Amino acid sequence: MLNNVAVCLGHVGIIGLSGRMGQRIVSALEKQRGFQSVLGYGRRWDESGKTPAFCTSLDELFEKSSVVIDFSTASLFPDILDAALKNPKPMVVGTTGIEPNMLSRIEVIGRSVPIVVAPNTSFGAVIQRWMVGKLAAILPNTYDIDIVEHHHRHKKDFPSGTANALADAMIHVKKDQGQDFSTGLGTSPRQDGRIEMHGLRCGHVFGMHEVIWTGMDDRLVLGHTVFSPHIFADGAIALARWVMNGQKPGIYGAEDALGLTNLA
Repeated sequence: MLNNVAVCLGHVGIIGLSGRMGQRIVSALEKQRGFQSVLGYGRRWDESGKTPAFCTSLDELFEKSSVVIDFSTASLFPDILDAALKNPKPMVVGTTGIEPNMLSRIEVIGRSVPIVVAPNTSFGAVIQRWMVGKLAAILPNTYDIDIVEHHHRHKKDFPSGTANALADAMIHVKKDQGQDFSTGLGTSPRQDGRIEMHGLRCGHVFGMHEVIWTGMDDRLVLGHTVFSPHIFADGAIALARWVMNGQKPGIYGAEDALGLTNLA
């Protein structure tokens, strides 16, 4: 559980420091206590700004950091794993759109240190994902399932990492029940056994996800909307404190940090 407010983060390494999320994490850390310094790595850096120590390489960042928070890009992730393999450190991975073949490499690093993989660091979204899995186990297969996600016009990946995580939660449950479900874009006519994904990229929406079950006689919607992007920064820092709070090596999700995996 996230009862780790007093945990010292030590030297916090932020990958993607020059991005919006990296800057929000720096701002959030400046309002908190319990860390020694902030280190950063990013493609662009304003030397005139407030100043975390800028690392010129990922190797340097992993060498100097006590814990690493990654909010960069999927294209950089193979290089991040190369650096992490040389000098493993506890990590929070918030980057989305990571290729599935990277998962086996993450698991190798997880043998040495604890790693939280969290495509969404808003805890409301984490709870939504957990509830979606529970509902998938209860509702009959006569319901069509759709995921609708809405993000700002600059977001690169589609579907979002959160939308994929919601679908994975339901597919896992259906597989346990001996049912073969898949995901994909909308079809016409509708295909059975398919969770259809729908996305909007417009405006300045920070994140909206709805899972919709539609039957012949009713419709159930479980949604989560983010009003401020600062919730992601606060969540990432809370996960970093959790991963530094004596967690054993391994790969974790934000559900583990919230104690949801221990609930029936």
